[in-house]
Amino acid sequence: MISADGQQEGAEAGKATNSKAPTIPLAKPGTPLNDYARFDYVALEQRAKNYKEMFPNETIVTISAEANIPMQSLLFTMDALAGRECKLARALKGEAVPANCYFWQPVVEAGAG
Repeated sequence: MISADGQQEGAEAGKATNSKAPTIPLAKPGTPLNDYARFDYVALEQRAKNYKEMFPNETIVTISAEANIPMQSLLFTMDALAGRECKLARALKGEAVPANCYFWQPVVEAGAG
């Protein structure tokens, strides 16, 4: 489950926070959890881009995952939410954050659902 500024992905709108119904379908349904391509990171990044357009000053995103989700899947999720082409080195030296950087300050919470 992912949320930014009160917006939530990973559960259908109107359902409880711990809903198991994803809003972004699996890229490869029926594959094991260690098949990291099972999740649609491209669709997730597009969703992050859309949210960034609605909330241009927001940089923090909260990510919550069940205990059985592999760390690599969390890392790919963080990359997609930040923007896979996001480069912050110059921003850390005082330049503006690039437009292709979406939610690059993740907060990871334990145990959705």
